[in-house]
Amino acid sequence: MGQTWCTNTQRERSTPGTTMSSGLQMDGSFGSSSPRNAQGHVKTTTHRGWYSPLDRAVEYQVILLRPESNSLGTSLFQQCQGLAHSCVAVETAEEACRRVSQSSRQTVVLVDISTNQIAVVERLVELIASHNLWLQATLVAIVADSNELTPEVRVQLVGAGFSRLLTEDQCSDSSLRLHLQLLECSELRVKQHLMYSQALQAAVDQSNDAIQIADSQSQIMYVNSSFVRLTGFSKEEALGRPASEMMKMIDVRSENGPFPSTQPLKTWSGEVECVGRRKSGTALRQHLKLIPVVMAPEQSAVYHVTIRRLLGSVDQKTTPTSETTPTSEFRPVTGAPSPKESHNSFRPPLMKTHTLPAHRSHPTVDTPLAKVVNILGEAQRNETCPPNIREALDHAMEVLRTSDPYAPQSDDISSSRSGIVQGLLYQSTRRPHAVTSASEHPVRTTHMSPHLRHSPATPPPQQLQEALEGVDRWDYDIIHLERVCQEARRLGPLYYVGSKIFKDFNVSETLGVDETTTSCWLKLMETHYKSNPYHNSTHAADVLHAAAYLVKQLQDKLATHGEMLDQAEIAAICISAVVHDLDHPGFTNPFLCNSRAQLALLYNDKSVLENHHVSLAFRLTEDSENATANIFQSLDGATYREMRVSIIDMVLATDMSQHFEHLTKFNALMAQDTEAPGQGSAVSLTKEGQEARQVLKRILVKCADISNPLRPMHLCREWAERIAKEYFSQTDEEKSRDLPVVFPDFDRETCIIPNTQTKFIDFFITGLFEAWDNYCSVPELLEQLSSNYEIWKSEAESPTPSEDDEH
Repeated sequence: MGQTWCTNTQRERSTPGTTMSSGLQMDGSFGSSSPRNAQGHVKTTTHRGWYSPLDRAVEYQVILLRPESNSLGTSLFQQCQGLAHSCVAVETAEEACRRVSQSSRQTVVLVDISTNQIAVVERLVELIASHNLWLQATLVAIVADSNELTPEVRVQLVGAGFSRLLTEDQCSDSSLRLHLQLLECSELRVKQHLMYSQALQAAVDQSNDAIQIADSQSQIMYVNSSFVRLTGFSKEEALGRPASEMMKMIDVRSENGPFPSTQPLKTWSGEVECVGRRKSGTALRQHLKLIPVVMAPEQSAVYHVTIRRLLGSVDQKTTPTSETTPTSEFRPVTGAPSPKESHNSFRPPLMKTHTLPAHRSHPTVDTPLAKVVNILGEAQRNETCPPNIREALDHAMEVLRTSDPYAPQSDDISSSRSGIVQGLLYQSTRRPHAVTSASEHPVRTTHMSPHLRHSPATPPPQQLQEALEGVDRWDYDIIHLERVCQEARRLGPLYYVGSKIFKDFNVSETLGVDETTTSCWLKLMETHYKSNPYHNSTHAADVLHAAAYLVKQLQDKLATHGEMLDQAEIAAICISAVVHDLDHPGFTNPFLCNSRAQLALLYNDKSVLENHHVSLAFRLTEDSENATANIFQSLDGATYREMRVSIIDMVLATDMSQHFEHLTKFNALMAQDTEAPGQGSAVSLTKEGQEARQVLKRILVKCADISNPLRPMHLCREWAERIAKEYFSQTDEEKSRDLPVVFPDFDRETCIIPNTQTKFIDFFITGLFEAWDNYCSVPELLEQLSSNYEIWKSEAESPTPSEDDEH
């Protein structure tokens, strides 16, 4: 690996006649000696369970840190070179740290304290600690005069991490040799073994075999990741428990005798059938190997290692023949039946087994759903399974095989009175004869008008400024702002609310553009919203306002746990809210699919509108005709791609047909919470990674998109009437064109708006916002929701719904 004490000679193993040198004991006395060769270098011998299994000498380098040249530093450097060390002198703490981090060997850093100012020493210790190099670096302080080593100085240096404190008198040729040899026998060897141990632990944790290590009392001290997958016990649940609780033996086959009832004194291996999963109790046939670890001859085992390898399912009756699975081969832990199972074994639809040539091997790849179905199938085939349980398991497997795992199941959904739920959950109910022109409802993709391209952001008139007051409150009246904008014949609420929120969140600065660019972009987006009763620029402004409110609440909560959404993530949320319904035609996805509209054909009936909204937003922004509105122009390629992926994901998540899928994933993620609901960090964004952050942002935008039922009642009622008016028009169009009616509840002749609102709240709103409240407490929103719901419910039950509102 590089030069050591013996530059061109490998260290010799211990042989008869070797000279011996004393080793320094903990009390400072000299005791048992270590073997050395003729040159006085330490030799290594194998000590079972004490030294590293890699029986090798410690290889290390010496770095002399001396900012100034002096006689002591020059003498030390010459001695190190004379002793044939790999030695280098450096002048800065940064250079010393760099050389330590770049070397794969142990490093002794000799620090000439007499020439170093205290700041240099502190900097060296700081760098070693910040780069986590304590296992690679050993610090030795050297001073010219022993009088400098006062008790206070000794305490400070030892506390800072120095292993040895030497004076100039102790740095003669023979003394320095001895001190370095003592370091080699103690700190350097221990640190090398610790580094080996870290590497071995990383390798064991990634092993495909399930491995557990128990102490002499059979208490589990370590389990790897494969053990967790095989047994179903988490590491926290397994550690400290008796090893016997982790498995229940059913059948044992071994040429090494019966399975030992106590910890074995020698290695035992064989095939066993044992219960290996916590919840299902599934019996798994495994190859088991028990290995006692003895630290010294004639000593009892200190540790017991158990290695488990899955062989197949319980139904596979293996016998010790030539066809038995060799122990050198293994299948991934999937819970799937073996290919050798009988033809009656259960397999879910579309999961076909292909026979490959004998010389080829391939991994078994199962989806989580397939694994669950296979586990249930194994339990069902168990001879001890009662008939009623077997029937229930059969029904459960049928549901899993034929149903959407994220689709809600309720008799109310299929009832004729739940048209709003059906219409929002399902994409289409197309009839074969419902043919319309693909050119109907053309997409408007005009460019920004010239007078908007270079217009700077101008302050709104007095009445608009007054209408914008209180925009940071949840009860802000955006409908009033809409009326003021119309009366002033100005741009709509999206531009003014967007300008305020983008400025509050420093979106322009985050994107690297000036406020004129974001102003032009907001105008561009505003002009591409249509004048629908509900899905218009005012709705986009309302969603942006709600998203901004939730982001501020979330940031306050995350800050208490040292985690925050970064500025780029906040900018992506704001952009998603602005564009999430861009160019909405006033018709739903099922209508577009049923009518074979151009957009449905373009996006293959999958999240048609959501794909269109986000696609058009990027096309308009990137269009050269709208160069002054390109808010992405300053982003580098990687940042742009990351932001684009995030925006697309959040906008697509607003498709209500995918509502329960996203909510289920969010709840599953939040189930990791171990603290009080709404008070603790339900999941660590740093620990869980990018997927957790994206799920969180996705749900935040979804909450903002359908937050109308949580607004003050006069606003809630206004939005309910607007969406009803838009759905009335769609129902009229469907009837006139003989298309399936997506929303039977929204017939203008029979519709009872309070009924539609209570259903919408029951099926969609309550579960979503309760889940959000469990993560980020928003009690004032839930109180408003409860109040609104009671009003809607009262009106729905009244023969003549009250027209009273809170205007």
